[in-house]
Amino acid sequence: MSSIVTTADWHLRNNDSYGSYDSFGVNSFLIERVRVCTEIINKAAALSAHLVVAGDMLDNNVVDSITLYYSSSIIKMMNEVLTAAILLEGNHGFDGKDNKHSVIAHWKHLAADHIHIVTYPKIVRVNGIAYHCIPAINEVDKLFPSIVKDFLKSIKKKDKVNILVFHGPIISAKFDSGFKAKTGVKFDYVRKAAKRYDHVVCGDFHRYQKLLKNVWYTGSPLQTSLRDKNQEKGYQVIELDKSKVRFIKLHGFRFIEVEWDYNKTICPVLSKPEMFQATLNNAIVIIRLYYKAKQDYRDRLNEVRKKLEINGVFAIFVDKKTKDIKKKRATISANMSFQQMIEAYVDHKRNSLPARKRRVVEKGLLYLR
Repeated sequence: MSSIVTTADWHLRNNDSYGSYDSFGVNSFLIERVRVCTEIINKAAALSAHLVVAGDMLDNNVVDSITLYYSSSIIKMMNEVLTAAILLEGNHGFDGKDNKHSVIAHWKHLAADHIHIVTYPKIVRVNGIAYHCIPAINEVDKLFPSIVKDFLKSIKKKDKVNILVFHGPIISAKFDSGFKAKTGVKFDYVRKAAKRYDHVVCGDFHRYQKLLKNVWYTGSPLQTSLRDKNQEKGYQVIELDKSKVRFIKLHGFRFIEVEWDYNKTICPVLSKPEMFQATLNNAIVIIRLYYKAKQDYRDRLNEVRKKLEINGVFAIFVDKKTKDIKKKRATISANMSFQQMIEAYVDHKRNSLPARKRRVVEKGLLYLR
């Protein structure tokens, strides 16, 4: 074994709003998630690699029977084709002790000995590789340094490679939106840990990103909303013999957002979708349609739908908005503070209040002033 495949945040579930249901009640988006996960597992099997899933394989710990069936089939597949797998519990899959029907407990019953399901901080050793695992836990921002310190004390001579696998937020890491996290594990803690580990593999944030040379969030393996529309999705392969990490792009659903002003020239993606077939294939297209009230856009919209479907679009959603001109509110500029404006407004309104309420408001004004 000279490779490790890393991934996270699969969020298996059967209720995606962008998917449709077949006659058996199976959501098409769940089928796509399973297809992508299967591709990752097969890649790990082809490389004879360990598979590391850094949390949130499921969207919830208690799931419907369909999600349970498909997720269990994934565990069975891992049993058969993988040499080893490290599966961390994420914040979307807590295993309540009083819950006899949690999918994590079900998985533990199904999983073979070489499939390691980690629900508390522990070290998993497989063929000279030590996986120091921190699944989603309460107050991880405070506990992270002490857990890592204890892990590092436990390193053995036979541990040829030491990898920290963590599920949780890190300050300054980016959300899907691009904004940086302001809460979580301090980046300085991670920086110090990275000096002692060969690699630090993180799950929780769905955007693939490298925080340091040997520290990264694997990101979710497929686009699941408009927030992902400009993000490449995939998984990573750690090549141990070359000390190299490769990002492998996956070709799954992609989200495309198109604005259409009904009274202007329609954009080429909608008028000539055959020219963009490679982009539109397996895409979820969100059309922002702006039109004037009383305009009948339905026939033309149906034509656009048919063209998109012919060219491989998976699903089409239309957000319709009227664009009639509304009268602008009259505005008055005055040289006064925001508090003065509030006081003036309350002074004006209190005269119309009942005597009892007026006395309460007047007392409130005293505090304002």
